[in-house]
Amino acid sequence: MVRPRQFPVTIGWAVAGDANVRIAVFNSAGELVRVVWEGQAGDGIPHVVQWDGRNYAGNEVASNVYLIRLFAPTVLLLKPLGVVQ
Repeated sequence: MVRPRQFPVTIGWAVAGDANVRIAVFNSAGELVRVVWEGQAGDGIPHVVQWDGRNYAGNEVASNVYLIRLFAPTVLLLKPLGVVQ
């Protein structure tokens, strides 16, 4: 079940070992909305970032279901996020 959220949205993660990680948000059509964080992470250290609900152009996104994706060399995680404006 997708729970409606408002902004900012806090996204937390940790990966084992050192890895290049990218946290990205996609709309329900599979289009990239924004890369929220990209960089080196690892050793199980918790990381937290906030998404302000804006796309690359700086515009607030519309009410919809979005997917938060964590990309790492050995991991791909998806988490649905419902947005109500």
